[in-house]
Amino acid sequence: CTYHTQRHGVWWVYVSHNNNNNILFPPLQQQLQQQQVKTTSEDMYGLPAEVWVAVCGFLPSPEDLCAVSLTSHFMHHITQTNSLWASQCQRWKYWACETNTIKEWAALHSPRVGGSDDQVIDYTRIFRQRSRIHKEALRLAPLLCSRDTRADAFAQLKPHGMDAYEALFGKWQQLQKKTPELQIDLDLEFQMRVTLRRLRRHVLSEEWQNLIKRLQTEPDQVLVEEGGLLFMAWEYWDRPDIVAQVKQQLDRLAADVEEYLIKTATSGTLRTTKQILEAVSRCLFDIHKFHGAVDYYAPENSFLNCVLESKKGIPISLSVVYAAVCRRVGLKVDTVGAPGHFLLGARLDDGDYLFIDSFNGKFIANHECAAELGISHRSNSASLLAPLASHLLVYQRQMNNLLNLYSERHAISKCLSIFIQCRFVGLIPYDALSTQIVATQLALERVDEAAESIEMLMPNQSELKTQLLAQVAARTAPLPLPLLRFKLGQVVYAAGSLGVLYDFPHPMRPTYMILLDTQPGVNKAKGSYAQHEIRPASPQPITNAHLGQYFTRFDRESNAYVPNDDLRHRYYS
Repeated sequence: CTYHTQRHGVWWVYVSHNNNNNILFPPLQQQLQQQQVKTTSEDMYGLPAEVWVAVCGFLPSPEDLCAVSLTSHFMHHITQTNSLWASQCQRWKYWACETNTIKEWAALHSPRVGGSDDQVIDYTRIFRQRSRIHKEALRLAPLLCSRDTRADAFAQLKPHGMDAYEALFGKWQQLQKKTPELQIDLDLEFQMRVTLRRLRRHVLSEEWQNLIKRLQTEPDQVLVEEGGLLFMAWEYWDRPDIVAQVKQQLDRLAADVEEYLIKTATSGTLRTTKQILEAVSRCLFDIHKFHGAVDYYAPENSFLNCVLESKKGIPISLSVVYAAVCRRVGLKVDTVGAPGHFLLGARLDDGDYLFIDSFNGKFIANHECAAELGISHRSNSASLLAPLASHLLVYQRQMNNLLNLYSERHAISKCLSIFIQCRFVGLIPYDALSTQIVATQLALERVDEAAESIEMLMPNQSELKTQLLAQVAARTAPLPLPLLRFKLGQVVYAAGSLGVLYDFPHPMRPTYMILLDTQPGVNKAKGSYAQHEIRPASPQPITNAHLGQYFTRFDRESNAYVPNDDLRHRYYS
């Protein structure tokens, strides 16, 4: 039975009990007794403290806990219970989306307290520390709008990593939901976006380095999908829970395989490797309809979240999903980097070796694989089908695929994103291409990003690096190098015809795409021109039916066309 009363302006619900306090939550009661909390009839009519701890556990926010703690001395002691603040800590998004657990974070930031194994961390202190970090991050947010204070503000945010990211991420979402009435809100939203991306990738850079160290020290403990999860999180930096979501999807696929194995199991027999492989193939290809992508060269086919959502991918991404599911049901398969077609392999119980073609959803016998791939005529066909020695080779191949795809699509900023990660896995990008990226950013007047790119792409001192840093320090654009002389939106003469620059066909070639002024005598609206065919023109508007696809307007103050969101995203994101 229950009854209601009002005490200190708060309505409470009391539950009758049998006066035997040892029945309810004994470990928690012992901890409260150590804190000298009295549970007499004078304090809340003798209701056990354990019941109040359970009731307070339903409070949705830390503000509610603090408000309850002000009602009486008794409730103040109740709200200091470690388990209540453990629940509040678990509601932080960071704990759910990152590989770091609360205990790992606490080992670095907070001392332990006495108690059982589940209550050895001072969660109250953890919550206070993270709250202070959030308040400090929000205090620094307005300073990101000023070029003079931006660098110092980011330097103070950087050590806090994902803690600062989460605080700014919530503020950024608020700015996106409302219609900004002041220009400072627009500036703040943009600068927070840039800062969030840098913070997220700073944390991911450290995780990449830790992953490479683990590959060297404990390779058997590294999962094949870990590298794919990292460069997926790098690409989708504005989705902090994306890693957790992908892991949950892989777990659900593995649970389906386990359920299928239980249904088809024969009593008294052990599972064979072939049975597990057939169960995984059955669930992935027949039930969930995973298949090879028709649009083979679409970049999204390389990212695990897109593959799991669309049920399609390229051979290496589908193989990573297949291997991840196998590992979760207790079977480790080999990765095989065959030329032009990534495969998996497994040693069967009878000693035969079986290849798995995840792209086509089939098994290939050992003696048929070379002919199937068209490499039987090669003298080294056996070595080409040998298992890869390390998951690092898988990560390198995934990044090479993305780098080639982005280069063909002229996505300079995407190439830069892959370059930075190439450093972690041992792939060194071409110096000329690295220089082209930096030069393009300076030409687009993205000075801060250019400085960051120089440090990441050119870690060693060189004459070229010194020259680039000098250009950044002088804040000059475009960069006076033969690699890039013109910038986006600039009005130029291309082979004698007036036009505006709207694209770089390939980052390795200083060749430009031009929208031509469609005046009488001009037979085409677009053209591709080498750098020596282009010269600056006096700023003036042009006439072209395709202008709206790339630009919003002609800005007379800067004497150039202003790129639209799609064009800005290609180069700035």
